[in-house]
Amino acid sequence: MLELSCKNLLCKSWRYVCIVVVLVVAQGHAFALPNWTRFVATAYSVSGETKSQTVTQEGRTVAADPRVLPIGTVIEVRNAGPYSGQYVVQDTGAKIVGHKIDIYIARTREAIKFGVRKVRVRVVKRAPATPEGQRRAAAQVSLAPKPPKDERVSSYYQYQSEGETASVQEVQ
Repeated sequence: MLELSCKNLLCKSWRYVCIVVVLVVAQGHAFALPNWTRFVATAYSVSGETKSQTVTQEGRTVAADPRVLPIGTVIEVRNAGPYSGQYVVQDTGAKIVGHKIDIYIARTREAIKFGVRKVRVRVVKRAPATPEGQRRAAAQVSLAPKPPKDERVSSYYQYQSEGETASVQEVQ
């Protein structure tokens, strides 16, 4: 008759190995949930050179507190409407302190309409430790593609003529 209890040393060792493997896999992100953190997001539209010595680029550039998200960090943003997606921390700002990000949007009207939003942020790729490595990462990292801006924004913001203000469509 087959005995199900582990009385020999090999069977007990195998059980411990299985438990350790399960714990390592769960901690190694195979089954672990990503760590989403709450941030406050705003938008800016002043183009030019960033703290990482790159030029602002819509759909790529975000400013953050370097003590929280160092330059060169790749992040994913949720709950930002058509501006959700992956970004690279390329800039900082005097008013960007703590868990706050500032998303670069080229059109001033869209940046103003973005307003202040509560978003979720997770780190996709950590920044290198050295400032030179951070600048290089901020310039060279590749991001997941976003849909074309016209498709993302026009269905979210309903613009009238050039002189009128925009209205936001309710997202269901």
